[in-house]
Amino acid sequence: MGFAFSPWSLASDTLARLGVSEDERQSPGFNLLAKLGFTKRQISEANDVICGRGTIEGAPHLRDEHLPVFDCANKCGKRGTCGVYWYKFMWNGEVIRESTKQGNQTTARNMESAHRTALANGLVGIRSKKSVPTLKEFCASRFEPWAKSTFEKNARNNWLWFRGGLRALLAFRPLASARLDTITNELAAEFASHRQASGKQVSTVNSSLRVLRRILGLAVECGVLETRPTISLIPGERHRETVVTPREQRLNFDHAPEPLKSIATILVETGIRPDEC
Repeated sequence: MGFAFSPWSLASDTLARLGVSEDERQSPGFNLLAKLGFTKRQISEANDVICGRGTIEGAPHLRDEHLPVFDCANKCGKRGTCGVYWYKFMWNGEVIRESTKQGNQTTARNMESAHRTALANGLVGIRSKKSVPTLKEFCASRFEPWAKSTFEKNARNNWLWFRGGLRALLAFRPLASARLDTITNELAAEFASHRQASGKQVSTVNSSLRVLRRILGLAVECGVLETRPTISLIPGERHRETVVTPREQRLNFDHAPEPLKSIATILVETGIRPDEC
């Protein structure tokens, strides 16, 4: 804000109308907003609203447990507190990578040195990694209960969408039996090819891939994965111009004769298209 309301940004006649003298304009520490009566706190609040805070911390609906997903090596913005240093090195052919949980670079480097020294002196061993569940195990224990409790009552269509995507993903055995940390874009592409070979449209396949993205995102939030792999959608999706609202859907179901009503119910709950039946 100070740069936007500086003597170098505003015209001379504007400054004159505001009562700013030539000497004030040339003063190195001149602050136009302060001269106009704004306090430091008001200027700071205006900066936050107009220019942003430079961090996602404090954003609406963002909880503390979500912050590790966006973690980086530096504190973001003047109010940022997350941003911790990690260290990574090789030891006897094994990759050692750990978070220091510290935002101070000097402290983090000291912790890395201490870990190296402890390994060299035989005081500690290579810490065994936590076992990573398979996609099927994680969906059964974490993802499906989360999706059901979050959406079944409040947004049932969302729950049905997640459920349909889960069924499609778990029906592909190479993906269902894969550990979460071994799921790659290549494996997701194999799943997509399998679905297309079975006659599914691009939009249907991409719908399942979006569910896979959310599963892996939740795994990061839960601390099961450190990072989420990139899952690419396949090209050629035809985007719908109209989305039926829940009210319109109920009206259609109330007035549709059998067997059209039963067929429509199956299509909605499974997410498949009429030409895929």
